[in-house]
Amino acid sequence: MLSAKNYSAGARAGKLIVSLWSCIALMASSGTCKLQGHFTLNGMYQDGDFLIGGLFEVQYLKAFPELSFKMEPKLPRCELFYMTSFQQARTMVFAINEINNNSSLLPNITLGYQIFDNCLRLGVAFRGAIALFSGTEETVSDLNCKGPPPVIGIIGDPGSTHSIAISSVLGLFRVPMISFYATCSCLSDRKKYPSFFRTIPSDAFQVRAMVQILRHFGWIWVGLIYSNNDYGIYAAQSFHQEMQLFGHCVAFSEILPHDNNPRDIQRIIGVIQASTARVVVVFSHSSLLIHLMNEVVLQNMTGRQWIASEAWATSPMFQTPRFHPFLGGTLSIAIRRGEIQGLRDFLLRLHPNTDQRNNMLRIFWENIFGCSFETESKMTDGEQVKKVCTGLEDLSTTSTPYTDVSGLRASYNVYKAVYALAHALHDLMQCEKGRGPFSGNSCADMSNLKPWQLVHYLQKVNFTTGFGDHVSFDKNGDAVAIYDVLNWQPSSNGAMRFHKVGVASEGAATGMVLMLDEDAIYWNFENKKPPRSVCSESCLPGTRRATKKGLPVCCFDCLQCGDGEISNTTDATECIMCPDEFWSSPNNVQCVPKEVEFLSYEDPLGISLTTASLLGTCFCALVLVVFAYHRHTPIHPGQDYGALMASSGTCKQQGHFTLNGMYQDGDFLIGGLFEVQYLKAFPELSFRMEPKLPHCELFYMTSFQQARTMVFAINEINNNPSLLPNITLGYQIFDNCLRLGVAFRGAIALVSGTEETVSDLNCKGPPPVIGIIGDPGSTHSIAISSVLGLFRVPMISFYATCSCLSNRKKYPSFFRTIPSDAFQVQAMVQILRHFGWTWVGLLYSDDDYGGYAAQAFQQEMQLFGFCAAFSKFLPHDNNLRDIQHIMKVIQSSTARVVVVFAPSSFLIPLMDEVVLQNMTGRQWLASEAWATSPLFQTPRFHPFLGGTLSIAIRRGEIQGLRDFLLRLHPITDQRNNMLRIFWEKIFGCSFETESKETDREQVKRVCTGLEDLSSTKTLYTDVSGLRASYNVYKAVYALAHALHDLMQCQKGRGPFSGNSCADMSNLKPWQLVHYLQKVNFTTGFGDHVSFDKNGDAVAIYDVLNWQPSSDGAMKFHKVGVVSEGAATGMMLMLDEDAIYWNFENKKPPQSVCSDSCPPGTRRATKKGLPVCCFDCLQCGDGEISNTTDATECIMCPDEFWSSPNNVQCVPKEVEFLSYEDPLGISLTTASLLGTCFCALVLVVFVYHRHTPIVRANNSELSFMLLLSLKLCFLCVLLFIGQPQLWTCQLRHAVFGISFVLCISSILVKTMVVIAVFKSSRPEGKGAMKCSGTCRLQGHFTLNGMYQDGDFLIGGLFEVQYLKAFPELSFRMEPKLSRCELFYMTSFQQARTMVFAINEINNNPSLLPNITLGYQIFDNCLRLGVAFRGAIALFSGTEETVSDFNCKGPPPVIGIIGDPGSTHSIAISSVLGLFRVPMISFYATCSCLSDRKKYPSFFRTIPSDAFQVRAMVQILRHFGWIWVGLIYSNNDYGVYAAQSFHQEMQLFGHCVAFSEILPNNNNPKDIQRIMGVIQASTARVVVVFSPSSLLIPLMNEVVLQNMTGRQWIASEAWATSPMFQSLRFHPFLGGTLSIAIRRGEIQGLRDFLLHLRPNTDQQNNMLRIFWENIFGCSFETENKETDGEQVKKVCTGLEDLNTTHTPYTDVSGLRASYNVYKAVYALAHALHDLMQCEKGKGPFSGNSCSDMSNLKPWQLVHYLQKVKFTTGFGDHVSFDKNGDAVAIYDVLNWQPSSDGAIRFHKVGVVSEGATTEMVLMLDEDAIYWNFENKNPPRSVCSESCPPGTRRATKKGLPFCCFDCLQCGDGEISNTTDEFWSSPNKDQCVPKEVEFLSYEDPLGISLTTASLLGTCFCALVLAVFAYHRHTPIILERSPLRQTGRGRCILSSQLKESRLAGQPEADVPGGQPDAAPTSAERKDGTTRV
Repeated sequence: MLSAKNYSAGARAGKLIVSLWSCIALMASSGTCKLQGHFTLNGMYQDGDFLIGGLFEVQYLKAFPELSFKMEPKLPRCELFYMTSFQQARTMVFAINEINNNSSLLPNITLGYQIFDNCLRLGVAFRGAIALFSGTEETVSDLNCKGPPPVIGIIGDPGSTHSIAISSVLGLFRVPMISFYATCSCLSDRKKYPSFFRTIPSDAFQVRAMVQILRHFGWIWVGLIYSNNDYGIYAAQSFHQEMQLFGHCVAFSEILPHDNNPRDIQRIIGVIQASTARVVVVFSHSSLLIHLMNEVVLQNMTGRQWIASEAWATSPMFQTPRFHPFLGGTLSIAIRRGEIQGLRDFLLRLHPNTDQRNNMLRIFWENIFGCSFETESKMTDGEQVKKVCTGLEDLSTTSTPYTDVSGLRASYNVYKAVYALAHALHDLMQCEKGRGPFSGNSCADMSNLKPWQLVHYLQKVNFTTGFGDHVSFDKNGDAVAIYDVLNWQPSSNGAMRFHKVGVASEGAATGMVLMLDEDAIYWNFENKKPPRSVCSESCLPGTRRATKKGLPVCCFDCLQCGDGEISNTTDATECIMCPDEFWSSPNNVQCVPKEVEFLSYEDPLGISLTTASLLGTCFCALVLVVFAYHRHTPIHPGQDYGALMASSGTCKQQGHFTLNGMYQDGDFLIGGLFEVQYLKAFPELSFRMEPKLPHCELFYMTSFQQARTMVFAINEINNNPSLLPNITLGYQIFDNCLRLGVAFRGAIALVSGTEETVSDLNCKGPPPVIGIIGDPGSTHSIAISSVLGLFRVPMISFYATCSCLSNRKKYPSFFRTIPSDAFQVQAMVQILRHFGWTWVGLLYSDDDYGGYAAQAFQQEMQLFGFCAAFSKFLPHDNNLRDIQHIMKVIQSSTARVVVVFAPSSFLIPLMDEVVLQNMTGRQWLASEAWATSPLFQTPRFHPFLGGTLSIAIRRGEIQGLRDFLLRLHPITDQRNNMLRIFWEKIFGCSFETESKETDREQVKRVCTGLEDLSSTKTLYTDVSGLRASYNVYKAVYALAHALHDLMQCQKGRGPFSGNSCADMSNLKPWQLVHYLQKVNFTTGFGDHVSFDKNGDAVAIYDVLNWQPSSDGAMKFHKVGVVSEGAATGMMLMLDEDAIYWNFENKKPPQSVCSDSCPPGTRRATKKGLPVCCFDCLQCGDGEISNTTDATECIMCPDEFWSSPNNVQCVPKEVEFLSYEDPLGISLTTASLLGTCFCALVLVVFVYHRHTPIVRANNSELSFMLLLSLKLCFLCVLLFIGQPQLWTCQLRHAVFGISFVLCISSILVKTMVVIAVFKSSRPEGKGAMKCSGTCRLQGHFTLNGMYQDGDFLIGGLFEVQYLKAFPELSFRMEPKLSRCELFYMTSFQQARTMVFAINEINNNPSLLPNITLGYQIFDNCLRLGVAFRGAIALFSGTEETVSDFNCKGPPPVIGIIGDPGSTHSIAISSVLGLFRVPMISFYATCSCLSDRKKYPSFFRTIPSDAFQVRAMVQILRHFGWIWVGLIYSNNDYGVYAAQSFHQEMQLFGHCVAFSEILPNNNNPKDIQRIMGVIQASTARVVVVFSPSSLLIPLMNEVVLQNMTGRQWIASEAWATSPMFQSLRFHPFLGGTLSIAIRRGEIQGLRDFLLHLRPNTDQQNNMLRIFWENIFGCSFETENKETDGEQVKKVCTGLEDLNTTHTPYTDVSGLRASYNVYKAVYALAHALHDLMQCEKGKGPFSGNSCSDMSNLKPWQLVHYLQKVKFTTGFGDHVSFDKNGDAVAIYDVLNWQPSSDGAIRFHKVGVVSEGATTEMVLMLDEDAIYWNFENKNPPRSVCSESCPPGTRRATKKGLPFCCFDCLQCGDGEISNTTDEFWSSPNKDQCVPKEVEFLSYEDPLGISLTTASLLGTCFCALVLAVFAYHRHTPIILERSPLRQTGRGRCILSSQLKESRLAGQPEADVPGGQPDAAPTSAERKDGTTRV
């Protein structure tokens, strides 16, 4: 097949591009060769009828050479050598030879191979893959491209990242690729990788196997660590999903840093140690994991069970004894181990040969034997001269991984992969003519085999290996999954061995079947048992799980089931109600039958009832007999007609019920329900006569004031011309007499009317009332609103506080102007927290108000770790026995604080008993229901209730109310009888004139109605404390404003169906509810009134203190405010100095169950008692606790011990080696003997220094060596004896200097000896030529635009989208993939490039006499297409090649694009090998700034590293330190998220959650992310993602109505039009986004509009654009249908001015502006290159570039230095990493006039001088989408004030902390420049300590440094003087100069140590000096 010429692999590989694309161009043309350069590929080769390709990781490319671009870059050189990988490559050779010798498999066919080394680099791997499937011939003779392909398939690549990139391109041509080690689950996507197979299971199976192990051992709480590459990221994603599937949780998830940053490593170790998870799962390669494990050993971190993925399951790195204490017992998932008969003998028979195509054999031979095949010149390797390789060395004498076949895993997979290809080829050859699987039942033509035909047979391959393993592939190309489960066990030598303890295999239903031998597992724990790894212990039967707030589902509390409920399983999530006939057992684990209670015939009651029953029966029987006997008498038949009554169509009331009230007519009536009187009891109900109507008694002046306030508000509204003009409101108010029945009767009367009869059953007209103000009681409101809610009648309560009423499903039309009890409870708990009252009693009323409040209170207490000492309800009937029982509980309890939720009517009997029993010493906390009750203001209650703290409704003021109240006069209207009752009560008179009845002893006088109210002093006229009345006032105004808004509705723009408005003549109550929900106004007192989604008002309370007044009674004094914060938390502000405490010490009481544990102890909860009751246990030896109430004691570090009181760690006593110790004596003796011996030898050498033997031995170096040896011996003395300051400082310096001198002397002596034997070797060059056949695999159409020019610029843009590959049955040749859709924005960017090139061509001052052209391709948003386009751009697309000298300019001088980060990474890694410049305008991944990987990559868009810094600057500006993170699952998102994490840690900020957006938009994943966002307390969410991946999440946000979040958008979706629609405004309004700099390009829009299509095939993109924008087609003969419509014919003359698309929109040029700058950057670089003056150039020999033979790397040099300013005024240049100057616009998403979103610029973030981002914001211009129109708070914990310190909460990030008070003698002032004074009473500045020149040690070191420098200078002078003598020439003077510099550098370093620390002493680094002088001819002068 291939000619066996001696061409180098690099030359052959370089020519592949001509043959690859020569058959693709659509126009035949002759041209010049476009080969860019050569790249050597190491490999192995054997010819055959069919070749199999191979890619293996045999060597490692450490780094690219120096890239100054001032000379042609050298080719990178691969180093190191992996014996294991070479064994895998040789296993492939073995398998091929075995197949060739097998007569039953592929008879008469000889297989060959072509294997390349990928050097662990993507660029090299890609180069090898292209060389394999395209061929490597120098010339192309057969342009018909017939014959078999170069290789029928490729074995490899082992890396997931490499396989993803390579198979995405090979998939376009259907070349089969079988990987033996790439496990990424993403490779199972058949649409992306249609010809990819693998013999190793996917990570998806590995993850399932791991989860099976976790489930087997019950490990549901585990940590996760993974590598930062495709393997780790995809595996971690699958692991998260699989864990969630089984209800398991990930305690932490950490990424291993690429750069092995020690800070990141230590942070990860800290996370592992802080976590309670005992099991850690790791997905990573051993090379990335070794640094973490070294830190594990360093920090001695044991007690963890490690679970290893297959990537490090059998790594020899961790088998050493040092890792055993930490990794012993590890369970690992390993690839299936196999055995291959005869492999070891084959490996040992290897011998190298001279064929250049097999150079990998020679490299292996040189590495394994440490020799060289270079015979003329023996090269040095360190200190040793390499021996010459003979090729006859014996491999059987070596012991390396190459010859070790005991654990064949990856090699076994290689073996299976080769056999899979062979079997597929065999099956293909067995095809019978006319029965084939391809079109027309044809078979494959073996003389012209197509790769896709082999893929068809590969998919169906099915065979069994010699080891007995079954091999086949599923529909995704994955092999049958089977793993070995290994256990890391100790071996006899202390190291570790991998012992197989089980197997995990794939079951029938894709589940993993696990088989384990548990007895064989070694557990590295003290108890030799598997560890427990759970967040919370299992809940026993009888309890249920309650997930802890803000934590995963695995973290829960176990709550006891209630009475009548059971749970009979472990970890029950809910308790089950027992049936009616059963009850729960005492332990709540089963339902037991209730005891049967029945009435017996023997009971007295049973006897009585039986007797009555029989008598009644007999009486009825007697009457029946009488009636039957007289049945014909007249009176009996008449009874039949009495039952019939004629009825009319009118409705009649059943009875009357008097309702006291007030009434005033109006256009619309407002109803009211108030508690004005009290119905003590119903009258006698014997039902022997018609029951009398109940009579209400008593009279509450306060409630009557509230009712009159409602009247006042209505009158005020009627007199207000701006509110409800031309509308008069009336009212109908009823008294509910404090009874539910009366209240219900009143409510029904209000909403239904009170007419006697109803004749109009059509019920038209306005409702009786438009809404109801009231009822004040929670129980009443619950009952009434549950009925009114059915008819949507609005009800606004001013005093019903039950939190249950916030349920919108039950009470849809209920509102209130008083806060819910949920807020009141939070306010009370805030007070308890403020005073440290953790142990309190609870009393509550036995009604809805008290029950719900008590329940919420107990939940809130538990949340903060507080406890209720007792919980009692106040009896309904005021039973004295119950009252006394409650008194005993209060008195016996140690709780000093009692919280009461009850109306005053429930509480008064208890308080009477308190007075009776004289119970003092309690601090009462009153709910708003009795906070201002006048019942308790009397002097008798002061000794007991004085000092009470109460939560009161907000007090308000109403102007004019008192005058209105005083103007009241009664009237005779019965509907206003409440006025008459009030008048009689307040004046003690009666309006009854005829009969003056006596009231007890006094005769009432007659009321005149003219009495003066101003003379009275009652609660009615007291307006000093308007609380409930103020709420009534707000409620009336709320209804009025809602009605006003309803009336303002404009016809056709209404909110109801069909955009209609309400009909005022037939108003529906539900229509008013709609407007009530949106009501928003401010009262005259300045309070804001609105309702939240639950109908609740904004919560705000006054904190009152009950203080004594001058008359001995009590007054309510306001001492603080509690209000609702932005994050639904309550904010408390108290004036403690104003509080009156009713205790002897006048201080707040202590109310705790147990006193705080002092430092030195820890808390231990008392068994069976709440958590607040605990004992204080002393910390053990070596443990301390330095905080109050510590839950755990802290172990002291190794060098410290606990103090006697266990409050601090004190240094352990110093132990040292004394001169008196035996070891000290021995070391001292040895040191002195060694010193004397060296001195003796030195004396002998000095004495004989002129003898030849001493001179020949380099006497000066010998003297130096002996002197340094003496110092080394003497150094031992510094380490013996009592440590002193000077010995500690001196010991390391002296040892270091003496040791370095000693080693340096030995090294110099060795180098001199080596220089003697060094010789030169001549270099030779040879030319090689070969011929062959074309290896082009197929065609792939690329859409584009083209214009010729002197130099072409390439372009890659995302204009269309390749939805999917066509059907891939591989039974016929696959059709070419077709790109669909069309992105107008991207096409605008491509045309901007054309515009910029035309503008440059018309510019006489830029590139004069040069015409630029362009070649632009569409990448269809697919990596494979993008790669195809990139190769076509920089290699050319000619059909023929006429000039093989490869001269002339390159096809393109540079490429503009690709916009995608993932594409740019893959493309630039290959272009970098040939130094072709690539300038991206939209690829932002920070990884692209790596100059070693991407040496010729530039970009005009800032890197994500800058974007991340810009975002963090915004977060810092607003103090958002607790934020959520969401990112896309691609390179852009992953790298941005990684940078964001690092930047946040740098500034001490925290990420609350970090979630990956699913690629497949899985609804389950989307909903899970929504749950995480909603559960988190973070109010700010940062998103790095393209809009296409984000839209499903945002749709879910809208669906779930999730507001209250501040979104921060990355530039990828900062200006996305997808989110500008009206529906997104309530959720995304106010978003802050980082956008690319917007620019303006003069003349661009006109240019875009002048576009016309043409027929040139190279400009087919113009035709596609024209067809898309005008919906027409250029196909004139056949008009294809598009859906149901026939497309019209395009003329090409359509007018673009009539269109309105993103193509013509130039108002927001961002990406297009970057394209514009990129083109100009290339043009300026080319211009500067052409301005080069001959002899003054930057390249070697001061040369300039040859314009007729321009090299791409030369342009890279000028690009690096380009510097210019655009017409818009922006400066363009690139830093050393190819990044542009970073500048961003900060945009704010604000509402526009049509309700949609517009992007408003509110600031700029730019890169400062020190890479710090400078932020400039116009805060006044920012729109905040929150109720308070202010930026939100987003912190995990509020800042600790001075005087406290932060204590991080266990298991949470460091942003979540408690604030602990500083101890006695300690302060905190937020700075560390100070230290505590000796007596710890103040902080004093730290003293600066340094080594001075005056110190003895400083003098000594300075003297030694100067003496050394002088000595070296003296020796240098002597050597310079005698430099021509032979002995000096031998030693090379340059080395002596280097030594002098070394000493001088040491002196300068010590001068820095000896001087002030602020001094900046300059220092240099010695230049590298050659070891010998070399002549120009290469010979060495000796």
